[in-house]
Amino acid sequence: MLTVPSFADYIDMFRRRKMLLFLVFAMIFGGSVAAAMWLPAEYESTASIRIDRHHVPANLIQSTVVVGYVNEHLSNLGQAVMSTSSLWELAEQLDVYPELREAGARGELAATIRRKTRREILYVDVGEEEMRRNAAVAVAFTITHASADPETAMKVANGIAERYLEESDRARAEQAARLTRFLRTRTQELEQKISEHEDALEAFKTANASSLPQFVQFNMNRLEAIQDQIDRISEGINGLTQLRIGLEAQLSQIEPRMNVLAGDRRQLTPSNQVERLRLEYLTMAGSYAPRHPSFARLRNELQALVGQSDGASELLRLIQAAEADRTRLFEARADPDVDPAQIAALERAVGANRDRLNNFNRSADGETVQADNPAYIAAVSRLRSVESDIASEMARREALQRRVTEFDTRVVSSPTVEREFQVLTRNHEQILREYEETRNKLLQAEAAERIESGQIGDRFTLTGKAAMPSEPARPMRAGIAALGFIFAAGTSTGIAALVEYFDKTVRGARGVLAVWGAPPLAAIPVYLTRRERRNRMLRAGLGWLLVVALIVAATWYGFAEGFLAWPEDVSS
Repeated sequence: MLTVPSFADYIDMFRRRKMLLFLVFAMIFGGSVAAAMWLPAEYESTASIRIDRHHVPANLIQSTVVVGYVNEHLSNLGQAVMSTSSLWELAEQLDVYPELREAGARGELAATIRRKTRREILYVDVGEEEMRRNAAVAVAFTITHASADPETAMKVANGIAERYLEESDRARAEQAARLTRFLRTRTQELEQKISEHEDALEAFKTANASSLPQFVQFNMNRLEAIQDQIDRISEGINGLTQLRIGLEAQLSQIEPRMNVLAGDRRQLTPSNQVERLRLEYLTMAGSYAPRHPSFARLRNELQALVGQSDGASELLRLIQAAEADRTRLFEARADPDVDPAQIAALERAVGANRDRLNNFNRSADGETVQADNPAYIAAVSRLRSVESDIASEMARREALQRRVTEFDTRVVSSPTVEREFQVLTRNHEQILREYEETRNKLLQAEAAERIESGQIGDRFTLTGKAAMPSEPARPMRAGIAALGFIFAAGTSTGIAALVEYFDKTVRGARGVLAVWGAPPLAAIPVYLTRRERRNRMLRAGLGWLLVVALIVAATWYGFAEGFLAWPEDVSS
């Protein structure tokens, strides 16, 4: 049967556990009061530094130091100001922390000052947090130092603040000068690069003057014009060639010497017949394809003249060689898989055979024919004139073909030259842009350096020196005692309730009724003898003595380890 405890039950519970309650409460509350009373006092002193903006309009010159975020700039200054060597020098200058200085503990001294120094930035509240963190709205910052000695707190706070001012001025001047030197060196390097690129561009233009992009259309027009000239010259050469063949055919019908007539018929010597057959072959070669039946007839006639004229066998050999080359050329042109270079070689061979046949003017007896026929002499003179014209035109055509090759090479190489020219031009323009930007930055850096030397740039101003603190900043003794009281009350009550919960002892008539379901017949009170009362008082005294001993031991340990100090010593 579950029973709800009454107020009287709680009173009985308190009476049973009052010693435990008082013991736990006294231990915790006494310890908190002792800690509040004997914790060493710590004083804080704060120096204020204002961030003054430069008096030069921002559209005329940009600050070279306080740019971006103030946090970044102050962090850079803090690394120099709070370095071990700087803090050691400051401690010697201010004569603070003598114990650490006498022990030569540079690292420990620097760590102690860093741990007890705090820097805070003051912002103008303009709205969003992101805007508040911008350097444009940071107006000041403070340097706070904490120490058990108020004079030490004041000295160190002022010393660090002055170091910030000195380091800021030095860093600004040094950064402005360093930036100016860097930009001046970079400007000189870019000037050298510009000169080198201009020389390379000029050399490229000189080496590829005819293939530059602006001459592509000119080269195309010249190529077309020269090709037209070659076509006209080729037509003229073809006409002259036909004229030469006609003259040679006509010449074959004329005797070099005055003919001797036998009756009414004209008599031809074997050498005349050989010459006639030569001219006839040249005529047929310009009109008939290889293996035409007329060529077989002509070879048979020449074969019949072999032995009668010394030139017959030689002419027959030349004609056979010429026909063999013409046949191979005809077959090569009909085959699409043949290399064009092979066709060109066969064309040259056919042309060489034709030249040899044209120059074949030996008489049958191996001696030069001495012409005395006026008609023959006139025909030979005209033939030589035509051959001279052909040679002249062919020379002109070859010269123009060389020009075609030259202009064709220019046109083909123009895209490559254009790409290389664009790369050189683009690099040159890029360097020029970089040079202009660097030059402008150099001018601004020089102006900023003059601003720094004139003390009109962004700078820090000490607006409030650190003062001697009259009251300790910590610990908050009343707060510690109040928290100790609340914690002691809650803890002691909780422990008493926990002990009561686990105690299964049956007490009183209500306890018997709850267990057995029936009330007891009688209740016999507890009677303590004198000895039992003396033992109970002895146990209570020992408990209080233990509490006092624990408090004394904790206080002694705090003084021994340096965690606690006498308030009188601190205030003095």
